[in-house]
Amino acid sequence: MKDRSKKWGIWKRTPAIARIAAVVLLLAGIGIALDREQSSRDQKIDEVGVQAQILASTVSAALVFLDRDAAQEYVNALQANAEVDAAVIYDANGAPFVSYSRTSDAPIPTVAPAGKSHLEDDHLIVTAPVTHDASTIGSVYLRIITESAMRRLERYGLIVLLVTMASLVLGVLSVAQAALTKANLGLEDRVKERTTAFEATNRQLLREIAERERAQELERETQAQFRFLFANNPLPMWVYDLETLHFLEVNEAALTKYGYSRSEFAEMRITAIRPAEEIKRLIDDMENRQTALQYSGSWLHRKKNGRIINVEISSHRLPWNGRQAALVVAEDVTERKNLEEQLRQSQKMEAVGRLTGGIAHDFNNLLGIITGNLDLLIERIEGDPESAELAEEALGGALRGAELTQRMLAFARKQPLHAKIIDLNEALPGMASMLKRTLRENIAVEVARAEGLWLTLVDKSQVEDAILNLAVNARDAMPDGGRLLIETANVRLDEEYASQNVDVTAGDYVMLAITDSGSGMTPETIGRAFEPFFTTKPTGQGTGLGLSMVYGFVKQSGGNIGIYSEIGVGTSVKLYLPRSQEDEASRDDARTSPEVSAKGHETILVVEDDAKLRSVTVKVLKELGYSVREADGAQSALEILENVTDVSLVFSDVVMAGSMTGFDLAAAVKEHYPGLKILLTTGYSEIFLKEDGVDRSLEFINKPYRKHDLAAKVRAILDVNEFSQ
Repeated sequence: MKDRSKKWGIWKRTPAIARIAAVVLLLAGIGIALDREQSSRDQKIDEVGVQAQILASTVSAALVFLDRDAAQEYVNALQANAEVDAAVIYDANGAPFVSYSRTSDAPIPTVAPAGKSHLEDDHLIVTAPVTHDASTIGSVYLRIITESAMRRLERYGLIVLLVTMASLVLGVLSVAQAALTKANLGLEDRVKERTTAFEATNRQLLREIAERERAQELERETQAQFRFLFANNPLPMWVYDLETLHFLEVNEAALTKYGYSRSEFAEMRITAIRPAEEIKRLIDDMENRQTALQYSGSWLHRKKNGRIINVEISSHRLPWNGRQAALVVAEDVTERKNLEEQLRQSQKMEAVGRLTGGIAHDFNNLLGIITGNLDLLIERIEGDPESAELAEEALGGALRGAELTQRMLAFARKQPLHAKIIDLNEALPGMASMLKRTLRENIAVEVARAEGLWLTLVDKSQVEDAILNLAVNARDAMPDGGRLLIETANVRLDEEYASQNVDVTAGDYVMLAITDSGSGMTPETIGRAFEPFFTTKPTGQGTGLGLSMVYGFVKQSGGNIGIYSEIGVGTSVKLYLPRSQEDEASRDDARTSPEVSAKGHETILVVEDDAKLRSVTVKVLKELGYSVREADGAQSALEILENVTDVSLVFSDVVMAGSMTGFDLAAAVKEHYPGLKILLTTGYSEIFLKEDGVDRSLEFINKPYRKHDLAAKVRAILDVNEFSQ
């Protein structure tokens, strides 16, 4: 029962189209079977009818002649055909003539049967007339064995079974197809899900591929930019192997800076561009920074031509074609370090100059007191030779101190300069003659004057002192004699030179060079040559202020000075003095002054903030016959001038306590008292440095001054109007 319901369940699950197809197939099978059966039967009747006719034709002669044996042979011949169950030949009367029967179960008819061919049980009965000359002389009877009804039923049943099985198979296939369709739908759903997931994954993969391609493109662009920047960077760059220290790549700037070709760099290690004394430091440094990703430091490098340069490098570790390497950027800071060194030296010189100038200023005031009092004392002890000699010696020491102070002020660039427009070529012959008398006979003095030499604005006496100081230094550098050359030239210091030298302005200069063939200087000596009190001479043979004075004078004049020296070859000191913008040199007044008395009777206003120095000055002037009024500063001096009218000369210090200097006082006097004479004194002036607006017509006398110098200067100023008339 279960199997049946199962079968019906399968049948119900079979699609309607499949069930209809199964019924149609079954009916078609039955119809085909019946049609085949009818066709087979008709064909069999036809075949047996032909066979009966053939037999009738064959035995017609035997019937005519009543030859039973011949007729029997024809009938017996049918035994070979297993389907022939019986064969009978009847004569004209319908009686059997001869016969054959395979079995005795079905007797043969005793009288010739009439009628058409037909089926009888399992046999096919066929009859045919025997004729001769258009007359019927007998008949033929054949009984052929056919399939039994059971056999046919079995065959039809088998056909139906096959059709049924085919229908079942079709149904099963339909069910399978339905299941397959359902499974296919499920599979399609899963495929869709998988496809959706695959598409999502594919999109993600495409995005990742696109991102990777973008990253790769960015990396390529970055590498291209790096290559471009590496190749075109104005600073030298290279990559070297951290293990072997060999150069792996260099840029054009490195080739230009160091002078090696690319192929030469490819065969070199980084130690090749280091001076020998730096190799050990390099090896130690490499060991100390093995794990550092970045590094920076200052090094000395050697170019192909042997020149040593200062460089600041920064390096970064990076992989390079599968190797651990370092990328290095090197900046040549030689000029910067030189400028820094020059700046430090300039600042040091400035600091020393300020100290020296301050000391010299105070010392000048002290020397003024000493020399002034000694001058007065010497006049009072003329009758005491021994005391006069002591005073003269003291005065000599004070004067030597004053000379030393002037040198210190020259270095400090705080001495008053009397600049005039001069032609150096005109001054050199006289200087050369003087030097030949001053220097030893084994030193040849030569002068080389440039044609068309520009005029220069300097203090002529300071130039002569500078030449003398440099000549004396040259003499000391040539103990066995030699050659001293003094030369002039027009030069232009360009922007590049100015950028490499501190406190130098580009422009036109007149060069004055003093060159000797002496022992020369070491770089260390050159670096300190202009420092005050620095000397290479034995103790007691030099003050160390000669070059310092020259340095201060040149710098104060707005020029520059340089030393070029080689050991065993000689030294050349070059002074660059500013070119004058005027075309004609200043000329001293050739007129001679009449004899004037050193004494006078006029009233002089002395302005000095140092009480002791003011006291000495007042004493000196009174002894010279002058009436004297005193003021401890510029403001008090102006108050005195407002209240008196007898002052003929204002004699004032330049540097004083308070808000007004001697220059300010002079300007106020000229504005409010135009006819009043002015004389300034200083040992510490910055006329040409900071007082650009100073009236150049002002008269000066340097501290410390002697009594007779002051007398002559005062008298010359007071008598100038009278002389002019």
